[in-house]
Amino acid sequence: MTDREVARARLLLGRLIDLEETTFGYFMDIAPDERADRVSLRLADLFTARPDLDRVMLRLGGRDVGVSTPVRVRQAAGLAGAEPELGMADRSSLPGMSQQYRLVRYSCTHTGCTLADVRSFFDPRTVPTCPVSAHGPMELRR
Repeated sequence: MTDREVARARLLLGRLIDLEETTFGYFMDIAPDERADRVSLRLADLFTARPDLDRVMLRLGGRDVGVSTPVRVRQAAGLAGAEPELGMADRSSLPGMSQQYRLVRYSCTHTGCTLADVRSFFDPRTVPTCPVSAHGPMELRR
């Protein structure tokens, strides 16, 4: 296994790995193409069958990937995979531009001020305010 493959496995199994743990009492081999949810299920089964285990080293091609604990497996239940980043959603998208969305435009309500803001969504809790402090919240333009 190359360093790149091990690093990829660490990323994909990130929710199952406890970075603070370095000791372990057992190891489990994983396949390069094994999905994180499958590894999570295998770990859950192992921890159930062997209650004496509290740390398991995940290995990919004989190389250490990271240590998993029962707590990490329970916390990751249903969430195994890479740590989500802003905009990842469910990691899928449809081809082409969406015809269902329009930009939400706001402008300052103060007479003579031409400052404006644009958002991709409307949320009344996050109405933008004019950068000129005395002007206050902006108004939604239709």
